[in-house]
Amino acid sequence: GLDRRFSTIKHNIAGPRGGSVSLIKDWKDLFTEVADNQNLVSSLSSSPFFAPFKEETSIWETLMSNLADRLNHMNAIQRKWLYLQPIFARGALPQE
Repeated sequence: GLDRRFSTIKHNIAGPRGGSVSLIKDWKDLFTEVADNQNLVSSLSSSPFFAPFKEETSIWETLMSNLADRLNHMNAIQRKWLYLQPIFARGALPQE
């Protein structure tokens, strides 16, 4: 299942609200797996048996492309959050 594909760690938030958030730690493995699946789907088009699966393959290509794009965005957001979280947690910003 998905639990095998996504390695997460718990990160405790230090701050007035408390709590925890799950973070993806094995980004490289995740990006590699998505790229491998994209290559697999695109290689199907060279098969002589491709015609009946053309529409389904097109859908999978779109889904895998969207997934890769969203994972890139999530990676950037997580890196920024990890950088900014300690700043907000210790109250380095003036109160509003």
